[in-house]
Amino acid sequence: MFKMLTTVAYISLLAAGCADLEPPAYALPYAPDVRDRHPVVLKNELTTLDVYPTQISGLDARQRTDLRDFAQAYIPAGKTSLVVSSPYKTQAADNAAVDRFASVVVKDLVSAGVPRSAIELRKYQSFNGDRIEPVKLAYVQVEAGVPHPCGDWPDDLGAGGAIVDMENLTSANFGCAHQQNLAAQMANPMDAVRPARETSPDSTQRVLMLRRYVSGQPTSTNQGGSEGGDTSTSSSVPN
Repeated sequence: MFKMLTTVAYISLLAAGCADLEPPAYALPYAPDVRDRHPVVLKNELTTLDVYPTQISGLDARQRTDLRDFAQAYIPAGKTSLVVSSPYKTQAADNAAVDRFASVVVKDLVSAGVPRSAIELRKYQSFNGDRIEPVKLAYVQVEAGVPHPCGDWPDDLGAGGAIVDMENLTSANFGCAHQQNLAAQMANPMDAVRPARETSPDSTQRVLMLRRYVSGQPTSTNQGGSEGGDTSTSSSVPN
């Protein structure tokens, strides 16, 4: 009897071991890890600005500020030429006025630091003679973000399927906004795909703190601004 029970237990263990090697009878509906489900990737993003000819003197104060900010954003991040497109009018006099305004825009961009060789002039067809149409500025830059829009809820969270309930998965859209906001805060989009290099330590400050430590002087940083007296974050070394 004991021998029979031992044999049955041995066969059960073998069956259990084989069961772990069998593939599951179903596949997960989406990756369980948020970083795999909503990865932060690099993508090309078109950045545009429309400048309208609203006064005879050229650019107003707001337009000059907009152009300066646009130029300062293009200089470190521009991946392509900065395209300046002006409308093509049917009347020669209108075209001359448009060209003068476009040249003012280009001159302002160059004054803001954009190389003239990086500016490309183009024309686009105007189909309405009475409408005020802008000089359009555009360039492509690299941005970090998720490869799809957030807010997609493919499943009914109130009545999920049996398999989803058993797996205890989060919703498909969970973590998308977090990943997108994280990518938007990156000053350098390349940080999304590779770590930045460590900067060299401040050797002068390190030697100074070491000398203070050896001599028993305080090595703390006095934050100040508190009515409670010393707000040092570290303690001094006793003699």
